[in-house]
Amino acid sequence: MSVGVELMASWLVRLFGRVACALSARGAERLGWFLGLVWFHVLRVRRATVVRQLRAAFPGWAGRRVRRVARALYGNLGRWAAEFARVTGPERVRVEALAGVEVEGLGGYEAATAGGRGAIVVTAHLGNWDLAACSQAFAGRRLAVLSRRLSNRGLDRYWMERRRAAGLEIVEEGASVVRLAELVRGGWTVVLMVDQATPPERGGVRVPFFGREAWTTRLPGVLAVRTGVPFFPVFVDSPGGGRHRIRVESPLRAEVIAGGPGERVLGLTRRINEWLEGRVRERPEQWLWLHRRWKEFGG
Repeated sequence: MSVGVELMASWLVRLFGRVACALSARGAERLGWFLGLVWFHVLRVRRATVVRQLRAAFPGWAGRRVRRVARALYGNLGRWAAEFARVTGPERVRVEALAGVEVEGLGGYEAATAGGRGAIVVTAHLGNWDLAACSQAFAGRRLAVLSRRLSNRGLDRYWMERRRAAGLEIVEEGASVVRLAELVRGGWTVVLMVDQATPPERGGVRVPFFGREAWTTRLPGVLAVRTGVPFFPVFVDSPGGGRHRIRVESPLRAEVIAGGPGERVLGLTRRINEWLEGRVRERPEQWLWLHRRWKEFGG
């Protein structure tokens, strides 16, 4: 991508953020949804990938249903971008955006992190994941998010600025297990995204996901075995109208899986994929099907 195109994209996103903050919550949601549909119908960015993966994951669906869910996903992505701009924007709109966030199941997490102890969270690009993370950073939780960088440097700068301003600690992808373990032992909750393809050269293993093998990160299991702390699956449901429900599920410890360290890591990795598949089946229009999850296996 040329420097000029990168600068234009960055300028447009920042303009979109300012407009979203100037509008009412409903107006910003409608604007985001409209732009998402432009992305689906006109620009068609990765639309073929989304449709192909939906058909493979839900072979019993009619073509009309596949298209409806794919279209809803793009609308949701535009809406969530507007909501993210508002939750990381001026205080007035931020307070309004945060009012729609509800958290369920915090008891186990708060008990595990009492006294400044660290924890591990596994989550996915499901619902408005960035808004959810920022909302909990604003609430005072010490979250360190392992994150990939965007290829567009201007967009990446905007994204990282907003997240850090909310209080998130951003750890670049590729950080060592030793570094992540240090963060956990230092009282941080390390947040790991577990739904993107992780090739074997980066430590991925082949684990079933929607009935097909997919290269899956072992990092949550490795970190749990290394530190001995529990990990919490956390998923977000963002149905619209400014509402977001963060679901903190029951924790799992590495020692409940039989076998040695390797077996425990693999068992935890399988369990994570099972959890994730169940949540995606509940809200297929809210998962990031744009990512080529099965590309190494013909997906």
